[in-house]
Amino acid sequence: MQLPTLSLQKWTHGSPEEQIAFSEELGSAFRSLGFAAIEDHGFGSADREQLYASVQQFFNLDEAAKRAFILEGAKGQRGFTPFGVEHAKGETSADLKEFFQWGPMNAEERGLRANVNVNSAVEGMDEVVRAAYLKLEAIGNELMKAVALHIGVNREYFSEPLAGGHSIFRAIHYPAQPELPEDGIRAAAHEDINLITLLMGASAEGLEVISEG
Repeated sequence: MQLPTLSLQKWTHGSPEEQIAFSEELGSAFRSLGFAAIEDHGFGSADREQLYASVQQFFNLDEAAKRAFILEGAKGQRGFTPFGVEHAKGETSADLKEFFQWGPMNAEERGLRANVNVNSAVEGMDEVVRAAYLKLEAIGNELMKAVALHIGVNREYFSEPLAGGHSIFRAIHYPAQPELPEDGIRAAAHEDINLITLLMGASAEGLEVISEG
């Protein structure tokens, strides 16, 4: 089955008919695959390159420098999680990855666990991540309006819950492996537990989508 590719501009700038068509196509993709490719979303190549450059600088740091950003007690919800720590549900082998995770940009104002600042290691990274988070959050909000239309409720149905939500931003690095362990896997097959996930194009192939058929 081919992955559906949809233009977000048909939703944000389209006619009522185009918006309805977009919501139906998105809903159909979510029902059949749980996945769709979104283009014309406004998060451009310059945004992506700036974000990737900052993230790469962080993951290129030595292990001791990266571990300084582990937030004890956060269970990976904030800060750095080292290589080989996270397991997919039901798996005994750890995923072959390391990652850094942020929560809402207004986390402290809302009484949530504060984000871990990274500027001391990578100059300007906090600002780059903040800008990316807010842009991606806005894209996700628009997609949920289209989902609302598809399921027959007011398109603002999810707006209030999303405003009080706890969206996570995760930068993942899969270090090169000179020799793959017998039971090793980059990231085991899994279902995301959150409402919606936005994935940017990775720097290498590997993502697979499993259909019901």
